Amino acid sequence: MTGPIPSELGDLSTVNFLRLNENELSGEIPKKLSALGTVRTLRLDKNRLTGSIPKELAQLTSLRSLYLGSNRLSGEIPKELGDLGDNLRLLLLDRNQLSGSIPAELGQLANLQYLYVHVNRLSGPIPAGTDSNSNVTGLARLSKLRALYVSCNDLSGTVPEELGDLSSLETLGIRGGNPELMIGDDAEVLAKIAEAVVIKCPGELAEPPKRGISPRPQPAIGVAVAGPDGPVNMGDTLSYTVIVSNTGDVPLTGVFWRSPELDVDRRPLGDGTLAPKASAAAMVSFGPVTTDHLPGPIMISFYGDSDQTDDPSVRHVVAINPPPAESPPTGSPPAESPAGPRPTPSDLPLIIARHAYSEALGHNILDLWLHQPNGDRIACFFLQHYEETGGVVRWGHATSEVLEERPGFLVQYYQRGAVDCHYRDGRWRVERRLTWDYLGGGILGAPELGVEPPASESPGVFPGPWGLRVSNTALDGTETGFLDFYQRFGGSVAFGYPKTEARRDDDPAAELALPGAMPGFIRQYFQAAVFEYHPGDPEPVKLGLAGDTLRDLLYPNGSWKRFRSFNPVPLVTVGATYTAERVVWDDSDPTGVTFTPIRRG
Repeated sequence: MTGPIPSELGDLSTVNFLRLNENELSGEIPKKLSALGTVRTLRLDKNRLTGSIPKELAQLTSLRSLYLGSNRLSGEIPKELGDLGDNLRLLLLDRNQLSGSIPAELGQLANLQYLYVHVNRLSGPIPAGTDSNSNVTGLARLSKLRALYVSCNDLSGTVPEELGDLSSLETLGIRGGNPELMIGDDAEVLAKIAEAVVIKCPGELAEPPKRGISPRPQPAIGVAVAGPDGPVNMGDTLSYTVIVSNTGDVPLTGVFWRSPELDVDRRPLGDGTLAPKASAAAMVSFGPVTTDHLPGPIMISFYGDSDQTDDPSVRHVVAINPPPAESPPTGSPPAESPAGPRPTPSDLPLIIARHAYSEALGHNILDLWLHQPNGDRIACFFLQHYEETGGVVRWGHATSEVLEERPGFLVQYYQRGAVDCHYRDGRWRVERRLTWDYLGGGILGAPELGVEPPASESPGVFPGPWGLRVSNTALDGTETGFLDFYQRFGGSVAFGYPKTEARRDDDPAAELALPGAMPGFIRQYFQAAVFEYHPGDPEPVKLGLAGDTLRDLLYPNGSWKRFRSFNPVPLVTVGATYTAERVVWDDSDPTGVTFTPIRRG
């Protein structure tokens, strides 16, 4: 998404969150955004915004999180931001061109937990001290502060010893840059803090542009979503505004969107065309909410065509995760129990509609039609699901063909998970298998390890029923990027709900652990995946090989190798009939290859 932020967004009087981050927005921050009286999260970070920070943003007293980092903002930090109130938990102003001093008024933000002002041009002392009446002043008043980053500025003076008395402060980023900032004779301030962080400051010279290469035109779509984030009551209708922009440099035609959760297929967006830098809006509604119609993850795919590139089409997928409308249940929900009578894939012809070949391990990923006797077709589109929920980044390579594992369950295994096509809640669905629940969530005799209790106070989202959040910050204050990864690759549609906070597996309070995993990593466990943080890696968020672990548990001692579906096969042909190998987990059923899965307990 490019161009300026429309000031008309300030007219969205009931918006709870506005996320426009990670685009190429330019120009100044509209002062009219101060009219968003109910907004709790405002994300404008990682754009190309210029100008000063409007002091009018101090009117957003419902804000819990304000992200303005990684832009080109200049001028002073408005002291009025100290009036944002007791709701604010996170204030990120890092990686800009801000100058002047750090306002002592920020010490009025009584519940602030994260303050990032590093990589700017700030000068003067760190405003924290004690007045003549022995009252702490400035940032020393932030008793809830967990992380303070001031590195890579031009600060001077000494590090105030009062910072060492902030009992909640776990991370202090002062080293790196700030050549005139001294620790002082009393180094106890650092000894009292769990971690002093060194940040490598940007170099003075940027890498010179490469010459002689003309970039090829590229199609691209950017999406931003605005809408409510809770609470949800029975009878509510949830409405979202999805702003779709042509962020590439070629015109797009035939632009449409679809969403199986909303029963929308190939609905044109506007007149179906988007010029470069142009935008259009789609209105998405869910409701009314009833006990039989509860909000769940909504996956929306946007498509466009271009005749100016070698790639005929471009796609962008966004997952909307409405907040739950039920009180938290205990244990794992029986989300995988099929309901009602159903035909089984063994009874229906399977026709290959589309395919891709994963050469790494020699397996096909397929879109399959199940043809019913009445002429209707059932879509078991594994390839479409794979592409729309992160592809190889989310799933890794396919480790099996599509097979029928138990009557009525088509499944494909990947390195990092498994995907089922099965009959549930009155219709056939393609959805991620709740992989972790097969390992520690009580499914098929697995131990029920339950859910770890909520412990994080970091900013994030609460996608599930257990009060656990997905955040970019782990319990120990490490910036992991888990939330960005979660939202980028499909949210709960791809990963399920979190069952732990982001914490180290060797933490004494950790109760869930991936069998055989290397200890010491920060991990977060979801129903269908395990996130791992690998510091120092260019892509630090990795997914544990939960699919391989599940396969090895269900087919122990390498017994999966005896099935043709788990061995390399040649490329299949579109339009051909596909026969799914049937694995029967019941010794009394003679219709397939009988197999006894792992016995537990």
